[in-house]
Amino acid sequence: IEISDVVFSSDADSFFQPSDPNGSNGGEMALIRNSQDITITGNHVSGYLHGLQVFESTDITVQGNEITEIIGDGIRLAGVQNVDVSGNHLHDFFATTNEYTHSDFIQLWSTNAQIESRDVTISGNLLDAGNGNSAQGIWMRNELNDTGADRSYVYENLVITDNVIYTGSPNGIGIGVADGVTVSNNTLLWNPEATTLINGREYSWPPSIRIDDRVQ
Repeated sequence: IEISDVVFSSDADSFFQPSDPNGSNGGEMALIRNSQDITITGNHVSGYLHGLQVFESTDITVQGNEITEIIGDGIRLAGVQNVDVSGNHLHDFFATTNEYTHSDFIQLWSTNAQIESRDVTISGNLLDAGNGNSAQGIWMRNELNDTGADRSYVYENLVITDNVIYTGSPNGIGIGVADGVTVSNNTLLWNPEATTLINGREYSWPPSIRIDDRVQ
């Protein structure tokens, strides 16, 4: 599968307030599942609830894309192997109330994953809240393991390098239970104007790196 040099747009046009009957949360840009040899390059994505979603798939390249004006997550991954996410520009997310969904620039999770995620490289990306709202940077919680649902589920070989993250979320980079982790040469900067709405109040925090103490 190759998707290159395409403009994707939906109708989300501002911060999404679920109680607003006239508000739009856009749609889902793409869902790829049970596939292999996937290349997503040079695309422009805007106005969606979630951007690119890839589940239960292998041999994935996501490079040089611009993803902006998103309500939820820009790139979502689960149950993936041999992944390269590099040189992408994710910026100026619209976001929504934290009770509806939280926003992540790039997320990897394990809930309901059928295969163990491994060999994932995320490098050289610019994740910039800009004039938008706050989003978590690179968030890779391992819910299956840390909730006790499946203690045998462990991420393997995660490389997070040379990314620039400018946001107002404390979760700049987060790594769940994993073996073989490299986190190096990343720049995390606080954008105090980028906020998260929680129970009607706006919050902004300096981003940090959070690594589970069971990471090897």
